[in-house]
Amino acid sequence: MRTAFGTTAVRRVRAVALAWICVTALEATVAALLAATLVHGTPLGWAVGTVILVLGATVLVSRGGYLAGAALATDLYRRLGRALVRLPLGWFTHDHRALSNRIAGEGVPRLMGIPAHLVELLVRGVLTPPLVVLGLGIVVGRPHAAALLGLLAVSGTAQTFAQRALARTDAHRQTARTASTEALLEFSEHQELYRSVTGTAGAVRRLTDAWDREHAALRRLNAVSAPVTLVSALATALPTVGMLALCVALDAPAPTAFAVLLLTLRAAAPVDELALLGVTLGDTRAGIDRYASLVTVPPLPEPPHPRPLPDDTGLGIDRVAFAPALRDVSLTMPAGSTTVITGPTGSGKSTLLKLLLRGDDPDSGRVTLGGTDLRHLAAADRLRRFAVLPQEPTLFDGTVADNIRVGDPNADTAALRDAALRAGLGSLLDTHPDGLDLQVGTRGTALSGGERQRVALARALLRNAPVLLLDEPTAALDPVTGAHVTATVNALHCTRVVVTHHDPERWRPDRIVRLVDGSITDPEPARGTPSGRERDA
Repeated sequence: MRTAFGTTAVRRVRAVALAWICVTALEATVAALLAATLVHGTPLGWAVGTVILVLGATVLVSRGGYLAGAALATDLYRRLGRALVRLPLGWFTHDHRALSNRIAGEGVPRLMGIPAHLVELLVRGVLTPPLVVLGLGIVVGRPHAAALLGLLAVSGTAQTFAQRALARTDAHRQTARTASTEALLEFSEHQELYRSVTGTAGAVRRLTDAWDREHAALRRLNAVSAPVTLVSALATALPTVGMLALCVALDAPAPTAFAVLLLTLRAAAPVDELALLGVTLGDTRAGIDRYASLVTVPPLPEPPHPRPLPDDTGLGIDRVAFAPALRDVSLTMPAGSTTVITGPTGSGKSTLLKLLLRGDDPDSGRVTLGGTDLRHLAAADRLRRFAVLPQEPTLFDGTVADNIRVGDPNADTAALRDAALRAGLGSLLDTHPDGLDLQVGTRGTALSGGERQRVALARALLRNAPVLLLDEPTAALDPVTGAHVTATVNALHCTRVVVTHHDPERWRPDRIVRLVDGSITDPEPARGTPSGRERDA
């Protein structure tokens, strides 16, 4: 647990557990005092005073458990966020994205219940039966205590076997549920493709198939639940019926029988909960393991002694290999230059941009900024030098202004509007009365593909970074808007790297680089440079 939660969170859970141990001991003491009043006529005042103390302590500890759970959830979300932003971009496969979504949406809220609920059930389930049996032995006698202990053991064993059978069936349901969650994520990301290819009915077929499998697993679980519930009910009643039979057989006085019944009911109450707790503990353990598997993924290493950030914004790639996309690539991009990277699909263009941003480290070779290896620069300092427009821009649920402001959280409205206009969003702002306050919808679904591209470009322009990386920046734009965006980018005074399948000359490049099968063909000076004019001649 310490690996997943950290030292502070573990200390909180331990404090809550210690508090519940004290409350449980007080509750057992109250039960024994009440039984002693019935059997021996002990004054009731001590029992009443202890009851009031137990009630007050229970309220305080319950409240403390909820607060500890809320603090634990905050810690877990923060640690999850810190882990995700440091992971290599290559880690974010479809399965890993589904895992991270499940942990954030279901895992952390469930783990929040450890100090809020689970610790209480565990402590009371484990400690209440033996403490109450001890009280029965002191107040009534050892034979009664021994009989109750044996009945509780039989009841607990029966409950455990029944719940394990239920847990095995529930594991199949959990697997089916995970599959349906992944299918839903896939559908939400690609529903436009599904609808265009298979129609409305076909678009949901894979999703409904996954739901059908989950429903079938749930039916099997219900079928197993019926006999398990019967066994559980019989096991729950066994200690009470057995102790009453013992009192009748021994012809115990009525006060003694009432005391035995009181203590038996108190000792047996947590037994069925403890058996159910086995399933809950298994789910919780699995949740902790899933969380730990994510937050312990080795991140991109940070330098122990970062080097100063260089003033030079030139980029360098020195004999870089990154399987299977790149092989022995070398390239120099001076500060203030424009480099256009072209090549067929799958040749490694986007991978090259990812390495320039240090989304991953190369297998061999080095990537430099101002002559300094990116691995020797602190991430926070390094990223201030870069702005990036990815091939598939990401928009968040909110307004156009909210999404552009990600580039500079301190930007005012005037700066936001200027960036939007330079990115070619003038028509969007003019045609909608909300302007910058227009809601973009979940993942920008209220906007067209070209509008999403321009919002992401405005975000990059607002950042005003000395290095600008663009991956197919005009791919989703019409010719007029594309020309406007191209002119805006060409007017910037920064180091520019552009990946494109289209005419590279429109970007006024200093160098055109063609990638083929992960290797650079002869780098070409662009038209208009001295060597380029010689080549053209």
